[in-house]
Amino acid sequence: MKPVQMAIVAAVAVVFPPLMAAMAIAGAVTSSAATSPTCGGITLVSAGEWRTPMTSAYRVTSHFGPRFHPVLRVNKLHTGIDLVGQGSKTIVAAAGGTVTTSGWNNAYGNQVVIDHGGGVSTRYAHFVTQPQVKVGQAVQGGTPIGTEGSTGFSTGSHLHFEVIQNGKPINPSPWMESHGAALDGRAPVEAAPAPAPAPAAPGTGATPATFSLPAPGGERRHSLDTPAAPIPENIKQLYMAAAKAYSLPWTLLAAIGMVETRHGALTATSSAGAQGHMQFMPATFNAYGVDGNGDGVVDINNPADSIYSAANYLTASGVAHGGRGVRDALWAYNHAEWYVNDVLFYAQEYGGGSLTPGAGTCDSTSVMPAA
Repeated sequence: MKPVQMAIVAAVAVVFPPLMAAMAIAGAVTSSAATSPTCGGITLVSAGEWRTPMTSAYRVTSHFGPRFHPVLRVNKLHTGIDLVGQGSKTIVAAAGGTVTTSGWNNAYGNQVVIDHGGGVSTRYAHFVTQPQVKVGQAVQGGTPIGTEGSTGFSTGSHLHFEVIQNGKPINPSPWMESHGAALDGRAPVEAAPAPAPAPAAPGTGATPATFSLPAPGGERRHSLDTPAAPIPENIKQLYMAAAKAYSLPWTLLAAIGMVETRHGALTATSSAGAQGHMQFMPATFNAYGVDGNGDGVVDINNPADSIYSAANYLTASGVAHGGRGVRDALWAYNHAEWYVNDVLFYAQEYGGGSLTPGAGTCDSTSVMPAA
């Protein structure tokens, strides 16, 4: 999640796309395995989260280290940890990344290898059938990739799971525990839904308290010398429609659009690969992309889909959790304090706005999850 610089001609000097290089530095990926809130029927898992590759409770049947190989009948290093599901046999990616291997290997059977960046990869072996993902595909933590099996050099159904650092297998147990995803046999913990706002006292007619968008801080960049640009009417209508669907101030989406592409005036793919009106990395869009215009296609380069997806991502990042939540959500969109303040400055320039704590749940009839 490190920002990557991109030159923008004349009007805006530097743009940092959302969740830039989400898988770039494994050391920065230290959050727990809990998933984010649901929206539009899809469970949102933040890019960068680590979790167990299992989807049910499981048993550890063989640890990392030297052992007598049950098939080859020789003493050799067991380069991973063997996990046997006690319920669901679906195997999922342990974190976001790019698939570099998908297919058959004599020893590993049907296997998948995912590159998470920073020299860290994970291997998933012995799937019962061909993997569900292809080489080059971007995945998020929790993306289904295959089904536990016993192909290759295996004597029983299990997942062989490896963590590979700088080309060398390392003990997965301490590494995963240090990244908030201990391989302790427990089923993944699903996040509890956000609490609903407290009901008004009978007869008071009171509504949940709202809060205004926070004021920008002192560290700004673009907004110091680039005024808020006029918004094309068709783009303004998209900001307003997406904001209504997700219970957000439309000015917040407009401000992001201003910083990222000046409302679509500069939408060339960045040097890091960010695309579209709101400058998403493809891996991030794969997790949070929604069909904003209802045409049945989730397209990173479609302005409606991009704008609705930004609203979806802000919601998943806790934008409605008070003023601090707004700043944290913008920080998640692009890890830079000046970026947060630039967006808040432009949001005020476009008219400001307010949110209701606990709001931000999307209208699932107007958006659809990415396939």
